[in-house]
Amino acid sequence: MKAKKKEELMRPINISDELENGVGNLFNLTLPQHQRCAAHTLNLIATTDIGDAEKDKAYKILSRRVFGKCQALFNKQNQSTQYADQIKNVLGRYLITPNATRWNSFYDAIKCIVSNLNKIDEVFSITSLQPFSRPRETLFLIEYCKVMQPIAKSLDILQGDKHVSLGYLLPTLTAINKSLKSLSSLNYCTPLINALQKGIEKRFQRYMSSSTCQISSALIPKFKLNWASSEEKISIKEKLVETLKTCAEDADSTYTSSQPLVQNDLSHQNVTEDDDFLLFEDDLQESQNNYDLQKIVSDYLLNHNIKSPEDLPITLKKAYIEYNTAIPSSAHVERLFSAGGQVFSRRRGSMSDTNFEMALLLKFNKYFIQE
Repeated sequence: MKAKKKEELMRPINISDELENGVGNLFNLTLPQHQRCAAHTLNLIATTDIGDAEKDKAYKILSRRVFGKCQALFNKQNQSTQYADQIKNVLGRYLITPNATRWNSFYDAIKCIVSNLNKIDEVFSITSLQPFSRPRETLFLIEYCKVMQPIAKSLDILQGDKHVSLGYLLPTLTAINKSLKSLSSLNYCTPLINALQKGIEKRFQRYMSSSTCQISSALIPKFKLNWASSEEKISIKEKLVETLKTCAEDADSTYTSSQPLVQNDLSHQNVTEDDDFLLFEDDLQESQNNYDLQKIVSDYLLNHNIKSPEDLPITLKKAYIEYNTAIPSSAHVERLFSAGGQVFSRRRGSMSDTNFEMALLLKFNKYFIQE
């Protein structure tokens, strides 16, 4: 029975056939509202918007001096194999160096230095570079890593391969803001926190107030409404009930359009003007439906045994599929493009479109096959 319900929810279709057979209806198709890649946007905040922190002169002077020393160390390792081997002998590994094409690369590089602060003076000595002045510059690096850690962790979550959907966006942003607000006792990186908070508000403001994003997050059992404020929880719950009501009406529209409306049959009675005057429509069914939907939502929000989308009631499961099919980041698509270049090599240059599509999907779908 459970398998039958799952088949009704997920039915594969051939997009090519749908487009070819439905050419007449193509002009009625509309694309959803454009949504920017959340990972790219966070990366812009971490690389571009933090420039506002340098409006604070003390932070600007200190950060440029410290990061200049770090960059000099990276250059030594990249430009000389001799220095690179000496660094490895001291630290037991090579330093992570920034890469413009990799997100979090600068944070990872600074974090590598911070984790080896007890040996970094020796590295500066063998490379003939000026060391960090303690404790001011070393404390700055430690604070920098604390502030940037929520951004780096969020980037890793949003560009993940599994169990990530649009509903992860708002809880992730809420977690970032919560982490940044908890970092209150900082000596050097307070301007950096202000710049990050300003960038998040500027670039994600419309997503935080988006009904689609709010409903998609509420439909994920891991989060429900735990990420929202007390005022938002009430409004989001009402939006979720209205969404379920709309989905139910859409599902019933096909049936009701093919069936005549059933009204009170008074043909067997002597209908008078008084009967017409005292005839009222029955709205008990609509009130009952609203009550049922509210009960479904309330039970879902209070039920701690629902751990995954598979445990959702059928009504919520349909809404989950509708609102959480989208993903917050385009990193997954970019990985697909990269794999496409590997499949479509010189020796396979004459592959047909169908064979190429099958080879590409087989390459990626193997990760989702349950053994």
